[in-house]
This record gives sequence, structure tokens and C-alpha cells, in this order.
Amino acid sequence: MVINRRKKPTATNPAGQRSDGGIVSDIQLLTETVSDLNHSVDFWNQLMLWGLGLTVIAGAFVLVATRLVIFRSGQLSAAQEALGAAKDRKLQSDLRAKDVKIAEANERAQTLEALIQPRYLTEAQQGEIANAVRPYGGPTALLLIGSHWNDPESTRLARQIKAALNRGSVGSGPNPLVDLIGKFPQVPVGLWGGGVIEGTEIHEGVEVWGRAGEAIAEALRTIGKIDAIAPPQSVYPFKFPLKEDRMIAVLVGLKPLPKVK
Repeated sequence: MVINRRKKPTATNPAGQRSDGGIVSDIQLLTETVSDLNHSVDFWNQLMLWGLGLTVIAGAFVLVATRLVIFRSGQLSAAQEALGAAKDRKLQSDLRAKDVKIAEANERAQTLEALIQPRYLTEAQQGEIANAVRPYGGPTALLLIGSHWNDPESTRLARQIKAALNRGSVGSGPNPLVDLIGKFPQVPVGLWGGGVIEGTEIHEGVEVWGRAGEAIAEALRTIGKIDAIAPPQSVYPFKFPLKEDRMIAVLVGLKPLPKVK
């Protein structure tokens, strides 16, 4: 008698579960899942590596850029200092040029002022000149003084020199004076032009001849700050004879023209 025995459920084949074909399906599914996860991990690993690479590149770029910024900042600072120094030099050069121009303008102004400023002697200067020439004065000291007839400036100065010399006892004695102020080199005399008083030429500055001519000229130069000289007798311009032992002749010529630069 054959007895049919029913298989009992085992641990590997529990009752109510799928057969071997179902297990195979699970393995395939899990295999695909593992494969997908591997691909995903690989992708994110690569992405991470790319990110790290980009981070390294960015860091290197930041490092290079930082060094360039520092380097260029130093160059900028040096260039700014050089520019400031150049501007300062240009400013100093411009100021020196302006100072030179101002000095030249002032010099021209002084020259022009000297050109138009009339010569004159103050009361104090006349007193000092009188004291300086007093040793050469006295009752016998004759004075001949003249100035150009058409020049008011030399005429006024001649009168001031005459006053100073008179105060120093030059030309202050009885009838010791020949006054040709405003009458040189030629001017008609007499009501109808009956004659002329004339010299030889136009003169500049103050010229002194005769007794103590150099001493008087020096007094006019040093005290009165007037251009005065004692020229030789050969250029004596008056028609009146020069008596050198007791005569002083003074010609106040035109004001010398200063040299304008």
C-alpha cells in the first residue's frame, strides 16, 4: 500500500510564499537597485570631485587675484606718490617762474618809476650838502650854475642845488653869482632878441667844474643820490671863462634815462 506523504513547510520554502521564480525576480530588482545606487554614487562622487576641482581652481584664482591686488595696490601707491611729487615739482617750478616774472615786473616798474620820478633834494639833504661844501665856500667863492632852458625838472633841481651851495657859502658873497638856470644851452635875451646865451651841446646829469669840483660832485652823489661827475675842463660848456682858483661851475643837464630791460 502506497502512502502519499505531504511535504511539510521548511524555512527555505515557507508556506504561503512565492516560488523560486519570485525569488529570482527579487534578486533582479535588488540588483537593478544596487546598480542604480552605484550609478548615483558614482555621479555624485564625480560631481563632488568636480566641485572640489572648481573649489581648488577658485581658491587658486582668489590667491592669484589677491596677490595681484596687493601688487597692483603697491604699484598704484607708488604711482600716486610719483604723481604727487611730479605735481609738487610742477607747482614749485610754476611758482619759481611766477616769482621770476614778478621780480622782473617789479624791476621794470622800479626802472619806469625811476624814469618818471624827478630828481630832487630834500631840506635835510640840502643841509648836509651845505655842510660838506662849506670848506670850499667863502666870500670869494664864485658860483656859475645853469640848466637846460626847456626842462622844468632840471630847472627845479638846479635851484635846489643852488640853495644848498649858497647855504654852504658858495656863491653867497657880494655879486659872486652867474645864474643861467633855465637858460642853457641857448635862449634869447633882451626884449627884441638882441642876443643869445648859448652853450655847446645837450648834457645829461649834473656836472661840476672848477674849485673842489670832485668834492662837490661826490657830495651830490653820496648825500643827494644824484648822478654827478667832475668832467675835465676840455668839455666845459659855458662861454664864461672858468676861474678854477675861486669859481665853481655847475650844469644841471637832462635826467639820464635808465636802461629798461
